[in-house]
Amino acid sequence: MITGNSNTGFAAVQALAKKYHDQVYIRALVRTNDKKAKFQELKHVDVVAGIDATRPDAADDALFGVDSCFITSPNFAENRAELQIALVDAAKKAGVKHVVLMSVQGAQWEAITFAKQFRKVEKHLEASGLAYTHIRASMFMDNFIGSKTSIVDGGAIYGCHGDGKYSTVAMEGNIRAVLSSLSVTADPTFYSLQTWAT
Repeated sequence: MITGNSNTGFAAVQALAKKYHDQVYIRALVRTNDKKAKFQELKHVDVVAGIDATRPDAADDALFGVDSCFITSPNFAENRAELQIALVDAAKKAGVKHVVLMSVQGAQWEAITFAKQFRKVEKHLEASGLAYTHIRASMFMDNFIGSKTSIVDGGAIYGCHGDGKYSTVAMEGNIRAVLSSLSVTADPTFYSLQTWAT
């Protein structure tokens, strides 16, 4: 099962459906019906829409029977920590064996708000008693398309890094880490209690 509102969630569902549709049952949770339409073009995927993670029981039925769960946060959600924590709690209640959490590189230092939000979820998941894997992704190269104008017109990419250097990863590479950590063809807890940086 994958929470699929983000670009990463959709890409993970797409990759799972392509590679493992004959081996596992794939369920995607989305918040709105317009998101559901995007997923319905994928074969072999059960899409559940209208999941409001702020309601304690919202995901209970959707998580029933799920072995492994990949949780991503919606893009630009200020309450991302609360939404993800609610899904962790729902996963535990439903008997999910392993939760893979999309986090952010540097979350362990909690130096900026974004990192603090993700580390709060990581800590909650670690204390939940569930098997878990944190995937701490760096910035996706794919996001640079949003800087197209500044690259073409000014030969620059603007960000908050000053003169510092940082690494990027292609979303496709990140999805490979997600698929590996979900252990689709093995014990769902094989990669548990680990943190990966991509």
